[in-house]
Amino acid sequence: MTGLILAIDLKSMKLVGNMSQIWLHGMTCVSGSRIIKQLNVAQRELEKEREHWRKVLLRIILIVKFLAEHNIAFRGSNSRLYQDHNGNFLGLVQMLAEFDPVIKEHVDHITNDKIRDHYLGPSI
Repeated sequence: MTGLILAIDLKSMKLVGNMSQIWLHGMTCVSGSRIIKQLNVAQRELEKEREHWRKVLLRIILIVKFLAEHNIAFRGSNSRLYQDHNGNFLGLVQMLAEFDPVIKEHVDHITNDKIRDHYLGPSI
C-alpha cells in the first residue's frame, strides 16, 4: 500500500512540476507579448516622428528652392521669427505657417522654446 501511495505522489508531483513549467512558459509568453507590444508602440511613435520631420524638411527645402530659383536674398538683419527685418526665408516660413498645419506646429514649438535646435536659425 505504501508503494502505491508513493507512486501516486510521484506522479502528482511530476504533474505539478509539469504544470508549473507550463505556467512559467505561459508567463514568459505573456511578458514576451507585452514587450513586443511595447516595441510596436515605440516603433509607431518613431515612425510618426520621422514622418513629421520629413514633412518639415520638405517644406523648408521648397522654400529654399523657391528663393534660390528667383535669386532672392535669404537673410535679413534679424534672425527671429515674427520680428521686423527677419528676411525672406523666415518671412516665407511665417506665411506658410498661417496655412500649413505642419509648419505651424513647428513654428509654435520654436516660439514657445520647446525646440532649442531647429532648422530655421543660423546656428544649424
